[in-house]
Amino acid sequence: MAAVTTAVVAASAAATAYSADQARKASKDAARAQTQAGRESISYQEQQAERGLGLMQQLDPVAQRGLEASSFLADPAAQYEFLQENPIFQQALDEARSTTLARASAGGRLGAGDTKSELARNVLLSSLPLIDRQRQDVGNLLNVAQSGISGQANILQGLSAGVSPVITDIGAARAGGIMGANQATQQGIQNMFGIFGQMAGGGAFGKDLQGAFG
Repeated sequence: MAAVTTAVVAASAAATAYSADQARKASKDAARAQTQAGRESISYQEQQAERGLGLMQQLDPVAQRGLEASSFLADPAAQYEFLQENPIFQQALDEARSTTLARASAGGRLGAGDTKSELARNVLLSSLPLIDRQRQDVGNLLNVAQSGISGQANILQGLSAGVSPVITDIGAARAGGIMGANQATQQGIQNMFGIFGQMAGGGAFGKDLQGAFG
């Protein structure tokens, strides 16, 4: 009878050890699965961010043109140089001068003060629309540059906001796996103490074991 009891207790102990080992493995497997899922999430977010940055970078040449031309907005020397190299300005100025001189010649006022004033005004009248248009064009290019910078910053901020909690979850999963495995081990030990206590008859032996190994 004692042999049978010993065999039953031994079988219970083996089952308890196996159950604890399985619980420990399950805890570690769950932690590994969550960690892997977190890594895949981070990888996907990084790929999407890289794709978004790639699309934004296609505008870099346009933005660079705006930055290089930005001095035009408030630099008279840059505006003067722009007019000197602009064939449209030269054509408009020549046409305005020809019209003014033809009208003055017909009225016999080629040397009159008002003719000279009108010739001077022709420069402004021919240049200001072109300067204003160029300012608008440069402003539009700078808007592209600003949008590109803001867009890239938003992408990077979004990546950081998306990845940070995933990293935290991965850490929590690892910690949870370690704690779960330790708890399974401790519970298995406690169960084994209980079985040994039953085997000793009354539990005193089990308490002695727990005091010795706990």
